[in-house]
Amino acid sequence: MLGSGQTAFRSFFRFQVYPGEADSTEKNNTSGGFTFAVLPGSQQLEYGGVSVCGLAGENGEYLGYKGLGSNHAHKFGVEFDLHHDAELGDPSDGNHVALLVGDSVAHAESGNPACTSDGCMTGAEQAWLEQQDGEYAARIEVQRNDSCSINGVSGNAQIQVWVCNPETACQTTASFANIEQAYTGNHGGLSSFKTCFDLPEGESLDMQTVQAGFTMASGSVPIALAVRDLKLFPYAVPLHWPFDSADRGQGIEEEAHTFSSDNPVGPDSGEYLVLPGETGSGGIGMSSSDIGDVATQNLAFSTWLRLSQDPVEQGIVIGKGGSGAGDPGYRLTVDADGFAHFQVASGVVVRSVSSERPLVTDLWYHVAAVLDRRSESMQTTDQVPYQVRLFINGVNQDGNKTNDDSSLKDQSLSNGGNLTIGSDLKGWLDDLRYYNYALSGGQVRYLQNIRGDSSK
Repeated sequence: MLGSGQTAFRSFFRFQVYPGEADSTEKNNTSGGFTFAVLPGSQQLEYGGVSVCGLAGENGEYLGYKGLGSNHAHKFGVEFDLHHDAELGDPSDGNHVALLVGDSVAHAESGNPACTSDGCMTGAEQAWLEQQDGEYAARIEVQRNDSCSINGVSGNAQIQVWVCNPETACQTTASFANIEQAYTGNHGGLSSFKTCFDLPEGESLDMQTVQAGFTMASGSVPIALAVRDLKLFPYAVPLHWPFDSADRGQGIEEEAHTFSSDNPVGPDSGEYLVLPGETGSGGIGMSSSDIGDVATQNLAFSTWLRLSQDPVEQGIVIGKGGSGAGDPGYRLTVDADGFAHFQVASGVVVRSVSSERPLVTDLWYHVAAVLDRRSESMQTTDQVPYQVRLFINGVNQDGNKTNDDSSLKDQSLSNGGNLTIGSDLKGWLDDLRYYNYALSGGQVRYLQNIRGDSSK
């Protein structure tokens, strides 16, 4: 991620393009295309009834960012241009994939590198990007690099883009889709480009709260686009407790806790934190100086949990305050009936959501909680109920809710107390992650999928 000490951003998605010509012999006569757009967290691709991408001009002239004001300036994107028919006035280099920055879609100006300086990738065949018999896959990596210089283009960031063609070796290569790690392979079927560009310094583009999505433009010939398996992932997790012998995680005192690799068989091959379950057990405590404090920011948790018995009273999976209006903070808990709860409290508002069903003992569950407080432009009646979200095995829960019509925007959760992990619970805990930004539903499911599933 870029900003707030994070230095890299990665994304992966699959796509398929369907040209709209009725005559199959003219299926290559397309115009327009789509852009994978990356915007600051306070912006959306469409809000207030105004489309971020603007209107499409002939041959996708406005593909990307036309029509955005200066308040949208901190953004970038990757353009997938789908026009090549000379009769439509399309460029001779045909379909291409290129970097876009600022409000311009013209290459070699306004900060956009020229295709001749490796700022684009073009297809050797006229119909590249338009094969209809299979999916393409795209991978994008952005890395802060103050000394970036490639083929005469310099900047403070480097971007590399790969496109994997249908039915080629990169489609079945696991590392190509694994965005937890930088891609170092060179598998068959890949086209790519790498170039430099400038990103704003400091906090003005904080990729921990990034919004990413797609704009689309169609010219005189229509197209259809299918996108799936979109993944966005940070370069590093702010706080991570694997509980493995090689890495217990920050602040874990080996002699003070018990770890197991024998029982149960969990979501990975490492070890797990044993939760002793005695009533009044304090669990693991982390001071504010070690983990920081949450005032008006977003946050998220992700972990694997297996209970060997229901709590005698409410047990804390992870939390810092959050018991009520007089105790600001947040907590992910399991009650005496086995229901999971995520509760957030400020001095004014207390919000909570529970799981739809109790957690069954002796089963592993992936549990995630998200606090997502957006900018004022996003505060609509429909969005406020989803500021507090709880996921069980990747499914957003619609259990009992408290005050789900009360906005937590600008409500401080600041609490100088300790962060508590695994208090008053009996069972096992694994792979606990704490983020100081919101996770999307896709990111939650990705975290579940890279570790295992509840049947293990």
